[in-house]
Amino acid sequence: MSDKPYIGETEKNFRWGIWGTGGVARKFALGLRTVEGASLAWALSRDQGRAEAFAKRFGGAGFADPTAAFAAGADAVYIATPAKRHADHAVAALSAGLPVLIEKPFAGNGEDAGRIAEAARKHKKYAMEAMWTRFQPALAQARRLLAEGAIGTPRLLRGEVCIASLPGGSLYDPEGGGALRQRGVYPLSLAAHLLGMPEHAQAMLRRGASGVDEEATVQLRHPGGAISQIRASLTASAPNGFDILGDKGALRVEGRIWRPSGLRLSAYAPRKEGAGGRLSDFRETPLGQRLQRLALPLLDRGGRRIAAPAKGNGYGHQAEEVMARVRAGELESPLMPLSESVALTELMDRLLAEGGAP
Repeated sequence: MSDKPYIGETEKNFRWGIWGTGGVARKFALGLRTVEGASLAWALSRDQGRAEAFAKRFGGAGFADPTAAFAAGADAVYIATPAKRHADHAVAALSAGLPVLIEKPFAGNGEDAGRIAEAARKHKKYAMEAMWTRFQPALAQARRLLAEGAIGTPRLLRGEVCIASLPGGSLYDPEGGGALRQRGVYPLSLAAHLLGMPEHAQAMLRRGASGVDEEATVQLRHPGGAISQIRASLTASAPNGFDILGDKGALRVEGRIWRPSGLRLSAYAPRKEGAGGRLSDFRETPLGQRLQRLALPLLDRGGRRIAAPAKGNGYGHQAEEVMARVRAGELESPLMPLSESVALTELMDRLLAEGGAP
């Protein structure tokens, strides 16, 4: 354990360590540049050369030995290694007295997720899953609008993360990979966040030659009766949208689900079915249909746009959450509590077990 005090507790500078030097680690390091009072203390990799190259580009020092990195001191560690390594690496950092922010998915399985939460509580150190979308401005707006009843009672939620990716790497690793854990975790986590932890869930999967689920669809029922429909894929691409439909309106995320730029709010009143009359009959004639098609652009019912862009590349918002909570002496985030990360990881375990034969 480092004998150096957390600099973030005594000064404005909050020092981050990053365990891992891959693509997501680079994005996080770039995101830190938009966070006031944050800096990179060190990067940790199995390869000393990669660690030093990362540090040279983004700042700090490079280490291949965790003990040496921990001894150098940090206020928090971002775990950016493959999911199957998250538990071992997070527990090591927590045991050394360092708070952790763990890249999603939180762990490769529910047992490992439980190990992380147990270590955080044992050592009384902050731990949080890096579900970065929850901390972006668009989600703050969504929470506000739902609380205000802007769309009435939520009835349906739809979300997808489908990105065609070449086989190989952690996406296709049977330990922590697959469409549901690597892609579906986004809409699954947001559905639980906005509508409550599901009371019922079922999945349909297609496993490929890789052995992992390459396509997954999930249906959830939440407290109050709202239903979520989630799609995830490693081999097909989609617009990757996210929207919530209520009995008085709809809320749609603009941009990709993981990095929204704003929201589109639409309001509507329930239709009365079965109403007749000459106007209704005219709408069904060829002329009526043509006029309706011409009028659609003028009667745009796309709703009101609410701009809420992320700062920088969006990764800095979750860093700000960690920094604020650690400085306040808190151990968890109310927006991404440990119990929820563990429960969602366990839910994915069950869905993968029940969702279809290999």
